[in-house]
Amino acid sequence: MGEDETTVEIVEKDENNFITHVDNIVSNRVYTTQTSENIIFLHDKYRFKGIGIDDNGVGFGVFSEILRDKTTKRVAVSLNNESRELDDEGEKSKRILKEEMYFRLLAWMEKGRIFMLSDEGVKESLKSIQFKLELKQGQPTRHVIYGNYSHIAEGIIRAVWLATEDETLNLWVR
Repeated sequence: MGEDETTVEIVEKDENNFITHVDNIVSNRVYTTQTSENIIFLHDKYRFKGIGIDDNGVGFGVFSEILRDKTTKRVAVSLNNESRELDDEGEKSKRILKEEMYFRLLAWMEKGRIFMLSDEGVKESLKSIQFKLELKQGQPTRHVIYGNYSHIAEGIIRAVWLATEDETLNLWVR
């Protein structure tokens, strides 16, 4: 119920490995329980293969509700900006997940493999994203990614991440 808007971004990947941004749903001043109910309703409509949620802060409540629902618990994926991916040897990446997600979106866009909605909010959010290289003792340490209207772009990076992570979509936990 803060100032930030809540966004749901829906993408679809076809058999030719092309991603289409299907829907952009933005709401403001909504309880976490209402957000969870909306996601479950959308899952009943679209039958998502993955639901990526930033479970940091307020998002943890939404993620918890999604995990409790029998129809969404197997497709819910935590995509916390500050987490780090593991490499093939089980070592944590030097880059945080947020960087990896943005660079993947950028790569798919550069290859012309993604069709974005022609929506003013989507355009404004993507245009607001800025990259800055953080230096420590003159050496690059990480990219700082930020924007003054980034919430839609943050949803898009999660949707594209899941659509391009086939292994993630087929996991089952018993």
